[in-house]
Amino acid sequence: DEHPDEWLVARHDREIFPLLRMRRQFSEVDDFLLYDFYTGGGIVNEDVFAYSNRVDGRSNLVVYNNRYTHTSGWMKTSAAFRNRSGKLVQKTLADGLFLSHSKNAYCVFRDIIAGVEYIRPVNDIRKDGLFVDLGAYKYSVFMDFREVHPTTERPYERLCEFLDGRGVPSIEDEVQKLRLKDVHREFYEAMNAGSLRYLTEVLGKGVPGKNRLKAFKEKAGRLIEAVSEYRGAARSAGTAAVLAQYKALSSVCHFLEQAPAASYASKLLPP
Repeated sequence: DEHPDEWLVARHDREIFPLLRMRRQFSEVDDFLLYDFYTGGGIVNEDVFAYSNRVDGRSNLVVYNNRYTHTSGWMKTSAAFRNRSGKLVQKTLADGLFLSHSKNAYCVFRDIIAGVEYIRPVNDIRKDGLFVDLGAYKYSVFMDFREVHPTTERPYERLCEFLDGRGVPSIEDEVQKLRLKDVHREFYEAMNAGSLRYLTEVLGKGVPGKNRLKAFKEKAGRLIEAVSEYRGAARSAGTAAVLAQYKALSSVCHFLEQAPAASYASKLLPP
């Protein structure tokens, strides 16, 4: 009796079948380019197949290591090909992916096999190409290429530096986390279990505890300042997270107003 290999079936469901459903994205010829894969010392690794394509305005890049050994290297320039006039020419990877020449742009793309997104400066891709690390018989399929520009609300340049080449499930989620970093830090300082326990021990005894109330007031003030700064600069999905934290702090303040040490707690926040 034969039994299905559940691991193999699951791998097909996860990796192969999604690609088959998108096969048109990899099968056109007008913008198809092959690339040399350079390892250390400027040596071309002939076991790595790398090509880009573009269909309906969407670029993709496929890299496959056809050998039972680990490898890593760079793709920067395509293999020579004949253009419409019959002349042998080459293109850069940046041109093959239809990236701009903007020095302030960042390229975001997704590896649909690993399920993570990456961010790279467009200028770096034009200058150096793209570095890829592959295990034995491993492959990456990069899609959803798009360009973004840093703003106060979305500091992509800071995120790119922070990630230092690492992939994450969502670049947009990570850039919002980075934007909210100061708010999250101040919220934790004001609302962590230790801080609240420190404060409620005093309130439960009905004693003033001026120093403790003062310390909490300072933490709450820094949080409100961070929230106010964010609300003044951002109007995005991330605002909901900030408002939720602000609401939580307001609830604590309401509790303090009802506590035995109300005369001191009411001074925690400005009106």
